Amino acid sequence: MIECAGRARQVRGEAWQVPAVRNITGSGGLNMENALKGLLLSALVFPGLGHLVLKRTRRALVLMLVVVAALAVMATAALRQARIILENIEQAGGAVDVVTISQAAAQASSASGGWLPGAATLVLVFCWLFGAVDAWRIGRRIDQRRQNRAGAAGGQ
Repeated sequence: MIECAGRARQVRGEAWQVPAVRNITGSGGLNMENALKGLLLSALVFPGLGHLVLKRTRRALVLMLVVVAALAVMATAALRQARIILENIEQAGGAVDVVTISQAAAQASSASGGWLPGAATLVLVFCWLFGAVDAWRIGRRIDQRRQNRAGAAGGQ
């Protein structure tokens, strides 16, 4: 479709114009602001990814490592809980029904893994929010500098 952009075509005897498709990544294409790009990547994909795209590698790596560590703590706690639930079900005779599973889950949640999974969740949420806001702030600063340079170059 990109090859034939702008050319007239015949479809079922009717002439119609193929709309021009613009390249998203090259010049002359859609130009997404750095602030929006950083915000969307850090908020919707993974914290730190927006920083990586904005060439703030050190900050991106720190955010990504902290988030991966928090996710690892949370996954370990979830696996520990699942193991406790399975052991409780086996002790109850191995019968798998809704009542047995809910009782085993209640017992496992009362013997939770302590404060660490909760702290890891808070760290994860904080890093996700901080990453999104910070990537937007950095991108906005880059966009403003670019706009100032373009304005200064256009005024000469």
